[in-house]
Order: sequence, then structure tokens, then C-alpha cells
Amino acid sequence: MSAIILRLASTVDDSRMPLAIVDCGTQKIMQTESFCWPFHQIVCCSQGEGIVNINKLPCRLISGTVFYIKPNVEHEYVASEQGYHVSWISFNGFLMDSLPALYGLPLHNSNTAIQDRNYPDIHLRVMSILEYIDSPFILERSSVALYGIVVEFFLQFKHKQLLNDCSRNRLIDKATAAFKAAVYDNMEIAKFAEELGVSRQHLSRLFRRRFQMTAKEYYMRLKVLQSKMDILQYPNESIKDIALRLGFVNASHFTKVFHSLVGASPTAFRQTYLNRRLLGDTDHYKVDVIGDMED
Repeated sequence: MSAIILRLASTVDDSRMPLAIVDCGTQKIMQTESFCWPFHQIVCCSQGEGIVNINKLPCRLISGTVFYIKPNVEHEYVASEQGYHVSWISFNGFLMDSLPALYGLPLHNSNTAIQDRNYPDIHLRVMSILEYIDSPFILERSSVALYGIVVEFFLQFKHKQLLNDCSRNRLIDKATAAFKAAVYDNMEIAKFAEELGVSRQHLSRLFRRRFQMTAKEYYMRLKVLQSKMDILQYPNESIKDIALRLGFVNASHFTKVFHSLVGASPTAFRQTYLNRRLLGDTDHYKVDVIGDMED
């Protein structure tokens, strides 16, 4: 495995530096090898395709993939038939105590990767550090260059997260609109998620993040909310007919779901409302519109 490596073994105390380079270099990966370094790293796949396992989670590499590895995180470069080239920069510094959080990097995610929008910009910036090898101010100059590399990576990661958030929000908005339109149907969540291009599990994770409930729970709450309006609006209609119209398999299943969310059976809910209406007190039974589920 041929490599070009610059190690900054300086007698100068680098603890005063906000960011200080440990080493940087480039090499072609031809064999599987594992590491666990006590410092931060930014690594760029400059050519070829491969895989790096970070904490046993695979990250696919193509030309322009750049990833960040936290200190003391196990990672393994997996050999490929043709091999692939990587450049890296290893560093420490007190600025890393706050910089990742400032740009929204997840605290517990050890695998943080982007696709360099200006490839091969980050790779070339890493390689430019080698130009300082004969400089009497190599520590200071390399620290300035390192700051630019780190901030560029973090900015691109933040931009990627914003795009992902917009995409997730559009997907959730599409799903909630479909659920409301299908409140009287019996929608299959798994099939609907497939139509959206995601798995049922992923859709539910998105709903948990925004609504603290799964997609199915959200859909059931919409049905119960609609049923409360129907129960009060049509006092002479049977609970069974309302249940069937809302897509429940039978009145028993509907009653079980209704009771779990409302705290009373559909019949008791209606009867209490009718009793209060005789007394002229129905304010307590004003039912929120379905749109209020968004709050």
C-alpha cells in the first residue's frame, strides 16, 4: 500500500492551537485494514470506488465522497478489486469541542459523510498541506488551512441536512394529506409507504420525529377524530355503521381503538353529549377539526 504521509512532529507546543494537524497524506487502498485513532479525521475518496465500515456500519465511497471520523472510533477500509485512492487529514484542537455542534453534526453518529459539491476541492485542500513541509511556520500555516477544510466540510454537511429535512417534510406533508383524504377508507400503510418510495418503518420513524407517534397511530387518530364528529353529528346512526364507514373491520375493533384514545366507549361518549345537550352544556364536546392534528 503506497502512501505519501506528512507527520507534524514538532517541538512547538500545539495545545495553544484551535486546530492542530497530526498528519495528512494520500494512499491507494489495496487491502482490508482496520484502525482506531485517538484524533479527528477528514478523509476524501479522491479516485475509485470502495467501502469503509465505521463502527461496523458500511459507507460507500466514490470519487468525491468525504467523511468525518471522530476520535477512538473503529473503522475498516475494505479492499476492492481495482483499489481506491484516499487522502486524509488527522487533527486535534480545542475548537472541536464546539465546532461540530455549531454546524449541526449529530452527537451520537460516528458516520458523517458528504459528496463534495466542488470535487476535488476538499481533496486538493488536503494535498496543499504538503506544500508547507519546508515552511518555518508549518504549524500555524497548516492550522489555518485545516480550519478552512473543516469548516467547508461542516458547511456542506449542514446544507445536505437542510435538503434532507426539506425532502422529509414534503414526504410527511404528502402522507398526512393522503391520510386525511382516506379517513373513510382502510388504507394499507405498508403499501402506501411503498408508493412513496420508502419503507413502512422509515415512514413511521419520520412520523415519530414530528408527531411522536407512528404513521399507523396517526392514521387511527384521524379516524377516531372523524368518528367523534360523526357520532355527535348523526345521533341516530348506529355506532356499527359509523365504524364500518370509517374502514374498521367491525364495531368491536372500533370501540377498542376509540376507548384507548378517548377514554370512553363511543356509546358513552354520545350519551354524555346528549345528556349535556339537554342541560344546555355542550361546550365541552366541541370536537377539533382534523387539521389540528398538525399542531
